[in-house]
Amino acid sequence: MDPHEGVLTGRQALQRVGGEQLIVAPKTLRSARRVALPAKCVTALCAQRAQQKADRQAAGANWKGTGQGLVSTTKNGNPRQAG
Repeated sequence: MDPHEGVLTGRQALQRVGGEQLIVAPKTLRSARRVALPAKCVTALCAQRAQQKADRQAAGANWKGTGQGLVSTTKNGNPRQAG
């Protein structure tokens, strides 16, 4: 996400395969696109990013984040499951 431009770029997807969560390329070229976001969404995503940074510092060596730039993760960096 680029907060200065107010856009989100879809570059990857989280997919469950055989009970395991994998980061994969979008299914189609059209899925890999830039989407303009309302200011309210940009604010919420910036707050989420700040929370992730704090979570990462608190988790220390227990951080499981993959460095893939996921928007929504648990307190230890795992991808958050859709509910």
